[in-house]
Amino acid sequence: MSGRSESFSYEESRREILEVMRRLRETHGIARAYYAGEAIETTDAFSDQSLALERDIAAIRSCSVFLMLYPERIVSSALVEIGYAMAVGKPCIVLARDRTDLPFLFGEAEMLSGRAGVPPFAVRLYASGDDLPRAIDEDVVPFYRKHAPAS
Repeated sequence: MSGRSESFSYEESRREILEVMRRLRETHGIARAYYAGEAIETTDAFSDQSLALERDIAAIRSCSVFLMLYPERIVSSALVEIGYAMAVGKPCIVLARDRTDLPFLFGEAEMLSGRAGVPPFAVRLYASGDDLPRAIDEDVVPFYRKHAPAS
């Protein structure tokens, strides 16, 4: 998250992600959603990097599905996190505003989704923060329901 560009601040990103979390939990009953920034209101409150990595790795290992919100081309630890999620076989869905902002291999992962050692992988587009509820309802939740183990 610390890799945010000037055009999209941490606070704006956090607001969007918190809205996604709220919608997943309250509208769709997906209670075990994790976002490291949930308790981090500003970049001044970022914790020790090794502790953050430990928490993120533990959260990824225990998750059913990995969701990445990628509103613009940025350098972000989320790119490392999704790589790790893929390496341990977690289904991954990426919400992006522009497909050309994504790393090249995301397209390859989507084409190989569910085969050749690639876990289920999808990229879906959203137009703006106002479009996130639609993307959650129509893209993320069906992907989650299809790929998360029954509880």
